[in-house]
Amino acid sequence: MSVVAKVTIAAPAKRVWTTLTSPRDMACWMGGVSDLTFDGDGLLRLGSRISFTTRGRTVESEVIAFEALHRLAFRSRQGPVEATYTYLIRGHEPVTLTHEIDCIVRGFARIFRPLIVGAIRRSDGPHAERVRALSTA
Repeated sequence: MSVVAKVTIAAPAKRVWTTLTSPRDMACWMGGVSDLTFDGDGLLRLGSRISFTTRGRTVESEVIAFEALHRLAFRSRQGPVEATYTYLIRGHEPVTLTHEIDCIVRGFARIFRPLIVGAIRRSDGPHAERVRALSTA
């Protein structure tokens, strides 16, 4: 399952990148998230762990792609569900932000795949729009 959203943002790439990668802003554009932190020295980089609380659960994600000003991707796993979130920035100002969610559902949970995919689409599909709103505020 893949969900793709693309938005144009009337802001410099550096501002959009900062919105994508600062813990305070990330907690806002992810929606329904609190207590978001990065491991180690608190800087986001390839291999970093992102920890946050959502719907009463602590979620751990790992940064699997990090190209400053261009690409951020992280992977989250909760039980049989694995989701990869990729954010691509193209251009300088304005920029195009593409957000893609790839989701794999394994084992017995596959029978609930349509429900799981729908829940991910509703909760995480608006990320790009939220990044746009924060980047242009």
